[in-house]
Amino acid sequence: MNCLTVRCRPAQATGQKFGNFWCTHYRISAPNRKHKISRRPSSPPLSASARLHPTCRLRTFPHSIAEEKLPAPSFQPTLLVFDLDGTLVDTRQDLANAVNHALHSLGRPPLPLAHLTACLGDGARMLLTRALPGGSAAEIEAGLRRFREFYAEHLLDHSRLYPGVRETLRHFAGKKKALLSNKPQEFVTAMLQRLQLAGHFDMIVGGHPARKLKPDPQSLLDILANLGVAPVSALIIGDGENDLIAGRAAGIATCAVLYGYRPAETLLALQPDYTVQALPELISLIT
Repeated sequence: MNCLTVRCRPAQATGQKFGNFWCTHYRISAPNRKHKISRRPSSPPLSASARLHPTCRLRTFPHSIAEEKLPAPSFQPTLLVFDLDGTLVDTRQDLANAVNHALHSLGRPPLPLAHLTACLGDGARMLLTRALPGGSAAEIEAGLRRFREFYAEHLLDHSRLYPGVRETLRHFAGKKKALLSNKPQEFVTAMLQRLQLAGHFDMIVGGHPARKLKPDPQSLLDILANLGVAPVSALIIGDGENDLIAGRAAGIATCAVLYGYRPAETLLALQPDYTVQALPELISLIT
């Protein structure tokens, strides 16, 4: 087994996880004592019951973490990159209403909230494509147009901030912050302004036809370059596979929020560096 030698903080338990490594043995009495850390073994297969509806899934993940994720030592990033839908704001009902309005205008039956939630995360066009399986290109274009028209008028009918979002953003007022979403840019800008969140971010990047969406890392790399931050000093926080994949491709640390739109086991299968059950938990992870 390949081992690394690191300096560990004092601790009493065994088997604690540090970043992407697991401490195989320690009982530390002095803060500068050296101990061996081994890479974590591969995980067992994910059960078939954890898979999403086939029409709403582009990727499957064959592995999940069997044991519960343990806390990692505090991290000191200079840049925090947040996702929007499912991370800062619960937008499911308004998005579902807009999709079902589009479906009704095309003579299609409505789809349940749970089904449409599983279709979210890859931008408006993919959302309508998934909601219209077998639809022609013209039908998808018409549906997308009607979705956009309705959603612009009903952006915040039911959408609400998740608990502790404002307090968490205020706590990190001294750090650089960016927002990166696959949601169309006009909706991202309008939502943040109406929720009075725009002022918390140094950069706000939404979906645009000329811009690749997550999980492509290019927009994330552009944020790093524009804000003058090295990948090692950044953390992306999101509720979807796209956030974690993009973060890993860009070489930055990742934090999965487990209260959003994706099942926890789906996110844990990607082995994020950190996980939180509520956004304010970031405060204890980040210094």
